[in-house]
Amino acid sequence: MKFVATVAMFITTLATQLAVAGGDHHPKYGGQVQETSSYDLELVAKGKELMLHVADHKGGKTSAKEATATVITGQSKETVRLIAGSDGVLKGVSNLAVAADTKIIVSILASGKTEQARFTPVRNAKTDDHKSHKH
Repeated sequence: MKFVATVAMFITTLATQLAVAGGDHHPKYGGQVQETSSYDLELVAKGKELMLHVADHKGGKTSAKEATATVITGQSKETVRLIAGSDGVLKGVSNLAVAADTKIIVSILASGKTEQARFTPVRNAKTDDHKSHKH
């Protein structure tokens, strides 16, 4: 019985440490959050405007100055350059408006290697509101 209690305590402690180390992956700016090995990325896509908020895994600001976003809507595809503004947010404007079927692949340079994250900025409200299931 002591063994089971010890294992349960170990698993609980490990899970808590992993949750704390993982940081907060909830949107802070109304976008969608994805994680790369170096960054937490939050993409806010409104109309044709793209804003990428970049933070390290502890929520701190980074020195990221540029990224690219490949916007895919229907049969159309476009690559948009995202440049850091005075507020540190990477911004760009697409010729394609964000729609329900839009997928956006963000590529960002970190420590000499390119990291990618995939976003679906417009999602079915039922998947986001947590009302469609019980906890």
